Amino acid sequence: MEKFGVFFNFMNAGGAINWVILSLYLVILAVFSHRAVYFCRTRCRRQFLFAVLESGGSAAALEQLRPSEKQSPLYRIAEKFSHNAEKPEAVLMEIVDRKAALLKKEMENGLTVLSFIGTIAPLLGLLGTITGLMNAFAQIETRGASVDISFLSGGIREAMITTATGLVTAICALGCCKLFEHLSSSRLQEMSLAISLLTEKHREARV
Repeated sequence: MEKFGVFFNFMNAGGAINWVILSLYLVILAVFSHRAVYFCRTRCRRQFLFAVLESGGSAAALEQLRPSEKQSPLYRIAEKFSHNAEKPEAVLMEIVDRKAALLKKEMENGLTVLSFIGTIAPLLGLLGTITGLMNAFAQIETRGASVDISFLSGGIREAMITTATGLVTAICALGCCKLFEHLSSSRLQEMSLAISLLTEKHREARV
């Protein structure tokens, strides 16, 4: 309880803007948790799946994967390809490209929010810095030479607190964003490789 009181006083010292920054930090935690669960839930054995695709990627062969792996984007794009393999190649590729676009959107869900917070948080921190310094200088102007140095330092402290919280929040947001962008990019490359491999096998089967 005592630690909560210290935290509350620290946040309150930064003014109203500090609480806005804290709310953005909570949004980051929510998005990070959601994305972390998604990427963990949609993992698969890549080497095994590519071995299946090398053998032709038939629907029967894909059924060998574990039920949990069937949520992975790599499996879902391969499944979409195998289920539409009898259609003309132009139609097949259009279907697969549409599915790949939907999976890309699914993987990148929430990244815009993280990027936005990473941009806006330092600006809010800077705004808190400016308002804190304005309050401090207003007290100097009002009280003149009789201004208490501790009061002046309190205004400067408020300014520094919002700067710090804004930067920490931005670092967390951009770090999470880059992490999930990397994971999404890796999976998109694997999907592209899988589509290329399946297309090659599909053409060989029709010759």
